Parts: sequence; C-alpha cells; structure tokens
Amino acid sequence: MEEIPQMTGGGRRVREFLLENGLLYGAGLAVLVCLKIHFSRAGADDLQWMLLPLARLVQWTTGIPFERELHGGFISLSRGIVIAPSCSGVNFLILTFAVLFFSFVHRIGSLRSKALWLLLSGVFAFCLTLAVNTLRIACSVSLFEWDIYGDVVTPGRVHRLAGTVLYLAALLAAFRAARRLVRPPLFPGWKDSGRDASGKAPAGVLSPVLWYLGVTVGIPLLGLSGAGRAEGLGEHAATVAAVCAAVLLPALFRRGVPAGGRGGKEFMTSGPGGDSIRPDTGGGSPFPP
Repeated sequence: MEEIPQMTGGGRRVREFLLENGLLYGAGLAVLVCLKIHFSRAGADDLQWMLLPLARLVQWTTGIPFERELHGGFISLSRGIVIAPSCSGVNFLILTFAVLFFSFVHRIGSLRSKALWLLLSGVFAFCLTLAVNTLRIACSVSLFEWDIYGDVVTPGRVHRLAGTVLYLAALLAAFRAARRLVRPPLFPGWKDSGRDASGKAPAGVLSPVLWYLGVTVGIPLLGLSGAGRAEGLGEHAATVAAVCAAVLLPALFRRGVPAGGRGGKEFMTSGPGGDSIRPDTGGGSPFPP
C-alpha cells in the first residue's frame, strides 16, 4: 500500500489555525452579514435602536430639538436638519466591529476569551459609532453655517471631507486602544508577534486604513453594496483615497527614519479620519447608502 504523505508544516499550521479560530471567524462573519442585510432593507422605524439614542445625544450636545418623524427618522423643524437612516452610522458600526474583531481574535488564547472579544467588539463598535456620529453631526451643523461656500467649496464636499477625516481618525484610535486592551491580564494567552512586541508595527496604521478603503470604496466600486449606482461615487472615492494617502504616506516615510536617535523604526498610529448627516445641503456621505 502506498504511504500517505504527511501534512507539511505549512498545511499543519493552517489546519491548526482554522480549528482554533474558524468557529469565531464564522460567528463574526455572521454578525457582519446580518447587520448589512438588516441595514440594506431597514427603514427609519427599523433603525430606532440607532437613530433614537443618536438623536438624543445630538440634541443634548447641540441644544437643537429633534422630533420623531413617522417613517422618516428625526427632524429639527427649526434648523431643517434630518437624521435619516443614511445618517445612522450603521456602516461605520459594521466597519468598526470588523476591524476590532478580526484584527485581534486570532491572537487571543482560549475559546472563552475569543467569545468575550466577539461581544466586546460589538459593544465597543456601537458605543464608538454613537459618540463619533454625534460629534460628526454637531460639526456638520457648525460647518454648514460657515460663510465659505461657492462653486468649488460646496457644503456637500466639506461635509464629506470632514466626515471622512473624523471617522478614519476614530478608527485608528480605536484600533490602537484595542491593541492595548486585548493583552494580559484581561486576555491571558495573548499571542504576540515580533512587530507587536516592538510596539512599532506598521499595521497600526496600515490595517485600519486598508479596512476603511475596502469597505467605503472597494465594495461600492464593485457594486456589492448597491452603492455603485449612487451619484458622486467617483468624488467620494477620490476624497477617501486622498485622506487615506495623507495618513499612510507619512507612516511609510517614517518607516526608515530613526526615532529619538536610537535607530529604531516608528510608525504613526494616529491620523485623520468618515459617515453622513444631511442638513438641507445635498451633502455626500463618506459611506454611500
């Protein structure tokens, strides 16, 4: 009988990796798919779990009163501002959950700890989305009142740029915070890498930026989210790409620059940061609907 060749070292490592993480990866993917399907079909009434706390936070932050509009979200009649489903931030919630969960779950030791990180990733993503979206809407209200607009500098373009910068900054900060959180003593059994051990991993910038580009530009361009039919997708893609380049280029430049005279390599782990509010501006969202 012919001898069956043994599994190679690489194949064995892949098999062990899938056995150790496949179940949780599947659970995380299921969460993403369910959220995306829900958001793609949901109206304002279905998104009250996000729109209601968002409207209350915006009202508390800005002092602008909002009223619920049947099947339409929340509206400020005095300011002409609508917090509609497209302004809910669910796309950023999905993106943040994906970045936090999939970037770190394979480094966590036990199955129980991995399941805990699945739950915490969802909670952190929800809280961050509410906080950043509140700040974005408050900034957009203020920016809309500035006397800077013309044929080139339009409210929609300023709104899109401000949203992209803010959201990418929040994503980078969340990634850096999570990298510190998912370590002992809270998560024993953390599996370090050489890059993480040095604290200077380029992935601290590269990974969140690539996630952001992929979700906000790559998927819409492929037409997988229905956003390929949205008007202004080209301008949206150019804005996101420009902001991401402004973050990545300095990080790549600093890769070979000695830090503090010690000859080490340091990478930026924070930088600029994008979703949508629509005061009567026709403005574009960093996340196409």
